[in-house]
Amino acid sequence: MPPSLHQLLLDEHRKIEARMARLADAAEGADAPTLIREWTGFEAALRAHLDVEEAQLFGRVAADERAGLLAEHRALRDRLDELGLEVELHQVRRATIDAFLAALRAHAAREDGLLYRAADEMPEPAQATFLAQL
Repeated sequence: MPPSLHQLLLDEHRKIEARMARLADAAEGADAPTLIREWTGFEAALRAHLDVEEAQLFGRVAADERAGLLAEHRALRDRLDELGLEVELHQVRRATIDAFLAALRAHAAREDGLLYRAADEMPEPAQATFLAQL
């Protein structure tokens, strides 16, 4: 039996977290090309993940919850912009990355409780579309 969509989303969070951990390691002394490569991969993966969630899942929760999740996504994107600048200027520090990772974990826990269980209730065609975009 294939994993549930809920499980696949949790796995996606673990992959993003692993990328973030590599970025934190790179911030502790890697050369600039390595740091930028890790940042580019992490940022692209996280932004794509946020976009897919918004397009495919946010409409499945109550309007007030959707507004809260959208606000959290905006804050995460704003922080990504700030971190990207720090990476470009070679000023990003592990403590900054660790703080962002903590915020991501808190957001992921909220989504797990609100959003991801609803993903398993999506009709099969909608799940297939979601998986193709993920």
